[in-house]
Amino acid sequence: MPSTLWPFYLSEYLIQSVVYAALIAIIVEALLRVWCIRLPSLVLGFRLLVLLLPPVTIPLYYLLSPWRSGPHFRANIALFDLRHWLGQPQAPTLLWYALIVLMFMTTAFFITQELIPLLRQRLSRQGDHRLASRRDSRTT
Repeated sequence: MPSTLWPFYLSEYLIQSVVYAALIAIIVEALLRVWCIRLPSLVLGFRLLVLLLPPVTIPLYYLLSPWRSGPHFRANIALFDLRHWLGQPQAPTLLWYALIVLMFMTTAFFITQELIPLLRQRLSRQGDHRLASRRDSRTT
């Protein structure tokens, strides 16, 4: 692969990951509401799928079927080709860099938002165990 194509493939991979993560996020949020899942550790586990699936599955699909990257597949077979949806940016602009920074900030915000209830739950359990051990030591 020529070095001039590397930024293009990287940006295409990033855009695909973001769009697929958004689709997975919508599906996961809908399922969490339908299944009435309230336990923070389970909610965090499902929401981590949003972050973990796109970066792993996109390269896996290309390894399992290399013909997916060909022009015939993109033009005639692919239903959700992002090149048709978004157009092909010729060069990364300030807008694309701002979009990437915004995505990282949003991801950090949501991870922090999900970790706070989980940490509170664990700290309250540790506090309950300490109180129970103090009660046991006082009774003996």
